[in-house]
Amino acid sequence: MKEFLHNNRIYYNPIEFAMAHIGGTWKIPILLCLRNGSVRYGDLKKAIPHISDKMLYTHFG
Repeated sequence: MKEFLHNNRIYYNPIEFAMAHIGGTWKIPILLCLRNGSVRYGDLKKAIPHISDKMLYTHFG
């Protein structure tokens, strides 16, 4: 994949971009839910107990 620029920072792959934008506590649970492809917002919320709408919206809104 070719590198890309976002907010004046160069990212070399989508994993690097995701790790930079998903908060520490929720990083692994979110990535585990997305490992097989796209997931609808409601399904992601159901799959991760105790995550608030604010936390999900902050990362993906």
